[in-house]
Amino acid sequence: MGYNKKKENMMTRKDFENTAKIIKYLTDRDCESLTENNLVLRFLELYMSENPRFDSYKFIKACGFRYGGKGEGQFVKIQ
Repeated sequence: MGYNKKKENMMTRKDFENTAKIIKYLTDRDCESLTENNLVLRFLELYMSENPRFDSYKFIKACGFRYGGKGEGQFVKIQ
């Protein structure tokens, strides 16, 4: 990520605060909470709550995962 001249695409204080909340949430718990699945899931929940048109499939794919695995919100790393 570099400097972005387009102001409308710049992250806001709210973006940084929400990112910090996710990191804090995952690191305040035991080490088992800090997993790839939890990281993807927490950001996915945040973005879906902020934008009803957010495309979760595209986001998960861009992260290098696909839906799958056991349970809701489980993702499998794309090889």
